[in-house]
Amino acid sequence: MYVVVGRRVIAPARVTSGWRCTPAARASSMLASRPDAFRANSTSSERRLTRVVSRRPVYGDALASFRNTGAVECGHSGLAAGSRGVCAYASLGPMPATDQIEIRRLGVTEVYAQLEGLAAVLVDCVEGGASVSYLAPFSHEQARGAFEAVAVEVEQGRRLLLGAFEKDELVGTVQVVLAMPPNQPHRAEIAKLLVRRSARRRGIAQRLMAQAEREALAEGKTLLVLDTVTGDSAERLYERLGWTRVGVIPGYALYPDRRPCDTTIFWKCSSS
Repeated sequence: MYVVVGRRVIAPARVTSGWRCTPAARASSMLASRPDAFRANSTSSERRLTRVVSRRPVYGDALASFRNTGAVECGHSGLAAGSRGVCAYASLGPMPATDQIEIRRLGVTEVYAQLEGLAAVLVDCVEGGASVSYLAPFSHEQARGAFEAVAVEVEQGRRLLLGAFEKDELVGTVQVVLAMPPNQPHRAEIAKLLVRRSARRRGIAQRLMAQAEREALAEGKTLLVLDTVTGDSAERLYERLGWTRVGVIPGYALYPDRRPCDTTIFWKCSSS
């Protein structure tokens, strides 16, 4: 994390698995534990803490970007989306807590009960530019139909569906495809990692992936594969989570607006 005073960036604090967005409260805690460092790096006119910026290592020279433009460029966290965004300064006010999110596996009854919410998440992601099999214009009815097909496979035991809930609202989802050829009983595929745009940058995609891996292992799947848009924030997420990058297939799919996009293939092995 970087604490920004005026136009100066001070006191970087390393996180165990790279840099990640954290609540602004951590800045206050850091300053409380290291007041001398704060005073040493600021003048009397700069001691008013104005904003906190956090970064991850995959955005190139994000610190230089901040110094030049006053903003840190970052992609949509945890989504195979085609667009990039700008991570604005975080205020010192409270940020939404990730522990308010519940991740759970949906049985077939709950899948049908959550069809409207699942469809809404999918439509939101496609409208945001995510390359997740569908082209614009994409209606709510089409999205609902897509998840009705998923519900059939969940009922047949061919697919798992996980949901991320904030209170009673579904804000994210991911699928584990279990049905594989007879000579690949140990393999599964991760598909359709989706998080509503309004719920991103809160670690929801990472939690969905962690739970998907646990559920796959519980089903006896020790080798997982997935694909994602090359250069997207989801690609960087998978690298941080320990997935191995196989390579890139150029022009593999299309964005909703029909522009071609490259695809990166990943794998991960787990036995415990």
